[in-house]
Amino acid sequence: MSDEHRNPLMDGVVEKLLQGLVRQGIDREKADALVHALVDIEESVRKIYVDLVPELVRSLDESPDKFKEKLWDIREEFRHVPYHIEDAGLVDL
Repeated sequence: MSDEHRNPLMDGVVEKLLQGLVRQGIDREKADALVHALVDIEESVRKIYVDLVPELVRSLDESPDKFKEKLWDIREEFRHVPYHIEDAGLVDL
C-alpha cells in the first residue's frame, strides 16, 4: 500500500511483534508473513473507515452511479482482507 495509507504508529509494533512471534517459536518466515498480513489488514481497514466511508457519505448528495461507485470501492478494499488472512495462514495457527 502507498505511504499515504501507512500508519507510522505501527512501525514500533511491527518489530516487537515480529521478535515476539519468533520467541514464541513461530518460524521467522511464517512470522514475517503474519506480521505483513496484519499490517496490510490494518491499512485496508483504516483506508475504509478514514477515507472511503467519508467519501461514501459525501456521495449521498451525488448521482446514484457515484454512490454505487463508492460502495464498490469499499467492497474492493474489503476483498483484500480475506486474501491477507489466507496468505498469512491466520486460519491455521
